[in-house]
Amino acid sequence: LEFRRVLFRSKASFEIRENGKVQPIVNFSKDNNLPLTVGVLFDSSISQERVLPAERDAADLFFRTFLKPTDAAFLIRFDSQVELLQDVTGSIQHLREGLEGIRVHAPPPSSTGPFPGGGFVGGTHLNDAVFLAAEDVLKHEAGRKALILITDGQDQGSKVSLDRAIEAAQRTDAMLYSILFYD
Repeated sequence: LEFRRVLFRSKASFEIRENGKVQPIVNFSKDNNLPLTVGVLFDSSISQERVLPAERDAADLFFRTFLKPTDAAFLIRFDSQVELLQDVTGSIQHLREGLEGIRVHAPPPSSTGPFPGGGFVGGTHLNDAVFLAAEDVLKHEAGRKALILITDGQDQGSKVSLDRAIEAAQRTDAMLYSILFYD
């Protein structure tokens, strides 16, 4: 059996072949009515300090206008640590309260280096956040799944590699979207 995706719009967008011969598609439907579980992952490192209010506002607008009553979301913030601020919920109010918990966290000072407090150990564990969102949260959810990364895109200090983080998201069938916010 051979499957080739041309465009994802209608039955005519797909072609199925068996032993090189085109086969008719009898049933075709989009699963847009399945519940959606979306994780919003916020970069709360020092590089996001001036844009964090805009990030919060954008997420709030997303929750209020996009999520259907059957959908759910969760919030994670990441810097030198990864923290689940709000577990999976369908409550817009709980998500909004979770958004208020997002604060910029400066990295802890390090005792290494020639200047006191001048160094730090990792500050933006982006890969770790994706991995934990997929493995600890999305793996247990059914339906459509997505992760939205709100970040400047710089990973510093993650224990998990980019490839391993992406593989974890793929294993849960999650779509990954990145929104670039930088100062």
